Amino acid sequence: LGIGTTVTAAIQSSDATSAMVIGFINAGVMTIYQGLSIMLGAYIGTTVTGVLASFSSLSVSLYLLLFSFFGTILIFFKNEKIKNIGEILLGLGLLFFGLAVMKESFKNADITNGCQTLFKNIDYGVVLFILGVLITAIIQSSSAITSIVIAMAGGGALGLGSSLYLVLGATLGTVATTLLSCLGGNVNGKRTAVAAFLMRLCTSLVTLVILLIFEDEIVNLLGIFKVQSIL
Repeated sequence: LGIGTTVTAAIQSSDATSAMVIGFINAGVMTIYQGLSIMLGAYIGTTVTGVLASFSSLSVSLYLLLFSFFGTILIFFKNEKIKNIGEILLGLGLLFFGLAVMKESFKNADITNGCQTLFKNIDYGVVLFILGVLITAIIQSSSAITSIVIAMAGGGALGLGSSLYLVLGATLGTVATTLLSCLGGNVNGKRTAVAAFLMRLCTSLVTLVILLIFEDEIVNLLGIFKVQSIL
């Protein structure tokens, strides 16, 4: 669990971690139990990208863009460790730059009003959940969807309640990559992929039911935390 969390937090992709696990299981160097434990950790580690994306709403986001500047300088060093650090900083800087550009675009009244109208017409929890599943399954990156949703919510183009359903759907849709990676593998690899899918399906459906029942209470609670953080 710890390995899965740490590795996924570092590479910011639960899909990549899951694909590596399936490969190890197919090669016979890892058991199904070990693989599922690492995948469970990967589901925790992938939330780091969402946390980083949320920094774009803070006043320090402009200074975080400097990571790209320092990272670009470090990658020209001959020392391999310094180059690796430079690549990490460069990647983080570009992440914040992309989020800043997305957030800035939602300051356009036409774009914001268009998004608000769209999601107002499909303001149904189950529909938004399914939409999150389908979009994530297509682009195969829950981190990307989560970052976009955070940018839209931060720009006022998307409500908090709708955001929760979309992100929840994204956590299930990302399993599509795991299912694809098991094709052509042995029986244990396929069993691991199916078990991972069922694990995500159960947790997603339970959370969906909780959201449908207590959506207003959860949104109000998160709103209180938002006010306290601003103060």
